[in-house]
This record gives sequence, C-alpha cells and structure tokens, in this order.
Amino acid sequence: MSDDVSVVVAIPSERMMYAEAVHSLMTIIARGNSFMGHGYARTDITRNEMAATLLRQTFTHILMLDSDHIHPPDIVAKLAQWPARDRDKFMVVGGLNFRRGVPYDPCAYMWNDGKLAPIHRWPDDALLKVDVLGSGSILIDRRVFERLPYPWFGYDYSLLDALGWPECGVEGLRAATWPGTDVWFSKLCNKAHIDQWVYSGVSSPHIMHTTITQAVREAFLRAAEAHGEIITVTKPTRAHIPENGGDKCQSDDGERSEHDGARVPLAGALPFAESLPET
Repeated sequence: MSDDVSVVVAIPSERMMYAEAVHSLMTIIARGNSFMGHGYARTDITRNEMAATLLRQTFTHILMLDSDHIHPPDIVAKLAQWPARDRDKFMVVGGLNFRRGVPYDPCAYMWNDGKLAPIHRWPDDALLKVDVLGSGSILIDRRVFERLPYPWFGYDYSLLDALGWPECGVEGLRAATWPGTDVWFSKLCNKAHIDQWVYSGVSSPHIMHTTITQAVREAFLRAAEAHGEIITVTKPTRAHIPENGGDKCQSDDGERSEHDGARVPLAGALPFAESLPET
C-alpha cells in the first residue's frame, strides 16, 4: 500500500451483529488495521458521524463494512490498492456484494432510462465504473466528504409528495421504492462528478437471518411440489388430544407424515427466500 493512503475501518451498527460477521471483523482488526467504533444508531446517522470523525483525524480513507456481511480478511489491502495506484481517480471503491433478497442482484447499478438496473456481467478481478454503489463494503477518500454537501448519507422520502399522500393510499406507499443511504450518497457523487467503482476481486457474503415457522415449512412443500419433487409418506400422523382429563389418539384420516424413500429437493434449487421473513 502506498504511504499516502491510510485507512480506518468503521462498522455502522444499526442492526444485530452476526457471529460470522464479528469473527471476520476481528480477523481484519487483528491484521493491524485501525478501527473506528460507534454506538448503535440509525444507519444514516452513524455513517454521517463516522465521516465527520474521519475529517477530524489524519486518515486518508474510511472503509465502511456492514455488520451483516462476512468480510474477507484482506479486504482492506484489496480495496486500498486502487487509490494507492491513483488516488485522484479511485476515490470511491467498493466490493462486489449481493442483495439478501430474490433475485440476489449485485449491489452495483447503472441508470437506464431513469431507472436503476444492476450490472449483469463482469470480468473477474476487475474494476467497473457504476452509477450507484452498495455500501456493504465501501472505501471512501476523505476528500469526497470535503466536496459533497452535508448530509452525506440519508433516506429519500421525497416520493411522498410525488405520490400525493394521503390520497395515494397505503398500498401505493408500500409498492414504491424508497432510496436508502447508498443511493443518497451515490447521487451526491454523481452530481459532483466523483466516479464510483466496484471491484469484482473482493466480495463479502451477505448474511440473511430467518425464523422457521409453519408458514416457512408450507412454503417449502409448495416449492418442492412446483419443482416436481414430491415427498413420499408412509405412516399416519397420530395426535394426542386431551378429552375429559384423558388422552385420546386420533388419526388424521389417512394423512401421512413420515418421509420414507422420498426425494428431498435441494435447498439451493428452490426459491425459498421469497417466503422467508427477514429480521
């Protein structure tokens, strides 16, 4: 790494810290990287305060790493190599990460007729210039914050006026797309003619935490049936139902529950994420 590039690692703490993410961050810090701590707060507030703290210190760059990703141990060096080669050109560089929800698009987008479209194909170990960059792992030069207006990160609810709330109704609001902090920051960079780059040579797997309920199981069975993977059953279900202080065994009218010789569908081949609630 060039002597004129110094990086501080910062973890915005908006949601719970996953054990896998904590382990990866500890490995990164154990390599001697500087770390900026922060308390629990909404993401836009946390990112703005971290950026403001950077401007009060001597580091040239801040690397923001989200707490719901597993970050590779060499991510600092891999991203910092680009501004070390040309600091004026590579002022914002991020890793190639993917959304938690279906269809798991890469968090790197281009404007197309007024709409954002995720990149579709990319070469290995290469930099791609994009219009909007996800902030799961993003390296930012301090001079970016010196050039951009404050707040640097925020949530855009201006669509409320465009939709005509309250006349539009709740369903209209739910169907709308509400830009988050990454889109907010990217738009500011676009206006200031600051290029954003995604590096396909580094990626931080996105963690999705789900809860398993009866609805999840039923979604599993529906997906299995849709893929032609019918689960064979052989034995009747028997339930103990208290009646007048005693237990009575009741059959489910021939319903069968135990899997015997069934072809179990592969989890990776089924679209479960559409039915799994995120927390």
